[in-house]
Amino acid sequence: MSALRQYLSNIPLVEDRVTAQTDKLVQFVEEQRGELFDPADRLMKAVADVICGITFKDGSDTRNPDLDRMLKLNAAIVANVDDFQKVLILDFFPGQVYERWKAPIRDIQGIIRKRLRQTKETFDPTEPVEDFMSALLRAQLDFEAECKTEEEKAELFSEDRFVTTVHDMFAAGYETTSTQTLRFVIAFLVTYPKYQEDIQRELDDVLGPKQPRMSDRPNLPLVQAVILESQKNHKKKTKQKST
Repeated sequence: MSALRQYLSNIPLVEDRVTAQTDKLVQFVEEQRGELFDPADRLMKAVADVICGITFKDGSDTRNPDLDRMLKLNAAIVANVDDFQKVLILDFFPGQVYERWKAPIRDIQGIIRKRLRQTKETFDPTEPVEDFMSALLRAQLDFEAECKTEEEKAELFSEDRFVTTVHDMFAAGYETTSTQTLRFVIAFLVTYPKYQEDIQRELDDVLGPKQPRMSDRPNLPLVQAVILESQKNHKKKTKQKST
């Protein structure tokens, strides 16, 4: 958490990544010229680029084969999410019946290990942190002095712990943000066009032509309310579906 706070303390860095993808999304919508279209794929690409940029510094648009494979593996996991719940108890059973369900997770972690080794080779603690993986390495240096024993140090900063933390950072924000929350918001606004008009009016009045920033939130109460209500209602729908 310390590493995450350290990275996210540079709010403009995160904002710039989001803003760049927002511009691309707006351009994509305008290119449809009012025709019907499914935004799902474009939303996933936009969120993937932001998450990859935050986690690894490289956005998904860089055509990095490792990141591309990681995204595809993650999509495969989500597509079989109900079956993957079984992974939690697989280690208690003999045999390799469910080996195919574990393989994508191991592959993703293998890619993260490779990225970790590459980051360590170029990491400079005197330079500003520009991605979450570098923030973890910086946190390691900051807290090494606080570890009382070598065993404590080995446990806290083991490669497995690094890999798990980075994997959680990647997996937690990608699929739920792109295919669930954002698509729900779009569906909500399409269903209630009046809110589209009201939101656009507030954005025009407060921001004019510029992109919103985190510092603008206090001046955009309607936008903030719609975001919060959409997240709340999306969670209700998800819970109802799971039951």
